[in-house]
Amino acid sequence: MLREELEQYVKNIAEIRQLSAPVPSDLSDAEEYGTLLRDNFLVIGRLSEQNGHILKMLKDRLSDDEAMGPDEIRDLDAFCDELLDAYELNNLDPSILSVISAELLKRAAATGDTACLIRQLDREIMICYTMLSITGRLKSFRELAETYRKRGLDAWKRMSVYLEKDAFESLEDDELKNMILLNSRYSTVLWQGADMDRKQCEETYAILEKGLKIADDPEYRELISDINWNRHRMATYYYIAILPEYHNERRFPADILEKVYNDTLDMKKLWLSAPDVCSEVIPDMEMRYLVMRAAYECGRINREEYHDQMLSLYAKRDAREYGLQGMVINLMLPMEFVLSLDRENISEREQYRLRHLYNDILSYIYHASGSDSLSYILEYISEILCSFIEIPGVMSFEDMCVNCMAALHPSTYVHGIMVAQIARCLAGYMYRREPERFDGLLSDGDRTAVLSYVYHAGLLHDMGKIFVIDTIMTYGRGLTENEFDLIKTHPVQGADILESNETTKAYANVARLHHVWYDGSGGYPAGMTAEGLAEKTVIELVACADGLDAATDSIGRTYADRHTIDDFVAEVKAGAGTRYAPYLVELLEDTAVRKDLEYLLLSGRSNNYTATCRQLITLGDRGSLYGEL
Repeated sequence: MLREELEQYVKNIAEIRQLSAPVPSDLSDAEEYGTLLRDNFLVIGRLSEQNGHILKMLKDRLSDDEAMGPDEIRDLDAFCDELLDAYELNNLDPSILSVISAELLKRAAATGDTACLIRQLDREIMICYTMLSITGRLKSFRELAETYRKRGLDAWKRMSVYLEKDAFESLEDDELKNMILLNSRYSTVLWQGADMDRKQCEETYAILEKGLKIADDPEYRELISDINWNRHRMATYYYIAILPEYHNERRFPADILEKVYNDTLDMKKLWLSAPDVCSEVIPDMEMRYLVMRAAYECGRINREEYHDQMLSLYAKRDAREYGLQGMVINLMLPMEFVLSLDRENISEREQYRLRHLYNDILSYIYHASGSDSLSYILEYISEILCSFIEIPGVMSFEDMCVNCMAALHPSTYVHGIMVAQIARCLAGYMYRREPERFDGLLSDGDRTAVLSYVYHAGLLHDMGKIFVIDTIMTYGRGLTENEFDLIKTHPVQGADILESNETTKAYANVARLHHVWYDGSGGYPAGMTAEGLAEKTVIELVACADGLDAATDSIGRTYADRHTIDDFVAEVKAGAGTRYAPYLVELLEDTAVRKDLEYLLLSGRSNNYTATCRQLITLGDRGSLYGEL
């Protein structure tokens, strides 16, 4: 019974992922898009309810020791395997898996069964890295990632004792020995995104160096028969080669970078000597890129040579390969190009390249967004946005943000448009009534400029959600405490990226404060307030528009029946003076305002979904593709 229920949960989650992001290019008529989404979310609602019952049953089982015998533990193990493949960064529900993994690890440790413990430690390391990848995107909240880094490193510390020769020899199962060797490599990625000191850099490299020595140690070779040592060597070289990723984000010193470069040359020799085996670990194009990146990071080639070489390789890519390896060349390589630019001295040629790379990225993620590796896409996209270089005539940061949102999660993109339109509508009426409320907002504070500002502030208010889209797409159950913590980061994360670009920094505080209550007594982030009346007014209008659209949207949400405007106005009345600004009650009850809002929420929303469908199809066709860069 438990197995059947868990299998149904996995099927439901997979179906929900597909239903929430249908491919617009599959439609014969863009006007069908809104109807399709509405129908899909009705199905999602039913699947969500079913999954809620399954999770309640699972929670009850986990809290009852007598209900969790060996058969149930095996069922949970199989369930975990289906929810996550961390080596492929393919995950369906990592937060739930994180909770189950901690419980299974506790039970495994209590049994005294070494084999069971090693297998659970293996899963713990995988899930911690997956959660580290998710939380690591949130550069404004590094403490969230540190929780999973510590938990994963603790698991590796417990497993690493079995890598010592005597303990390794005591294991009778080659599968366990392979698992330990694999994690000796994999554990090093738990330092991804960390600001490492020299000692940590040396220790990380030493772990991988030991992996190479094990392959040449006759005593170890005798202890395990079921292993392809060339594959082990190649995988170890791969983890060495990725140490300086993200433009050497972890700050490996020059002497270690030199060792990494020499190791990548050995990696290339091994690859050429045994291509059939080695290409299963690292495809040819990625192997060649890793060698050139190591050469650049240790100073063997200069920036211009590096750019020419990487873009020559990029031009040979398959721009329609959406598997993991395709994402490496189509997303990682452009990301590394941007990171390695001299931001203060960008040539005309580099600007040309940037324009085409940004277009390529948007086209690629539109086509790849329905793949199973959404977390992998988001890992690169978040870095691309955080390191975005805005150059007049190339691409604005606003365009990059909203197009990324459109490609990754159309419903949230349309929500941004709706909030922008509703907030602009409300601001127009407020300007007629009390124009002084907007004094000081802009140097050119006429009505047109004010409404334009409000529109763009509304459009960008949720940009921080790009970093947690896979958490937002967790339909089918209530959010865990950790997931809610992730969701609550989006105002500050969005504000920080908007603030980092000259053309969007004026909207940063609206993004930061749109979930803070009128009187500051609730919402998030706590303890922050607007700087003046004009800014506060815009934030209050955007917050109102945000709530109104969310409450009444029956297309891009799982509500079986949408709430009415009257329902929302009643909510505003009840919260006037605490959650909502008191003047909003009179504004929302104005007959002319009500008429415009009814249009926006009915015909306007439908038109926005139709226009989004057409835009997405166009987005999928843009980019230089195989153009000469």
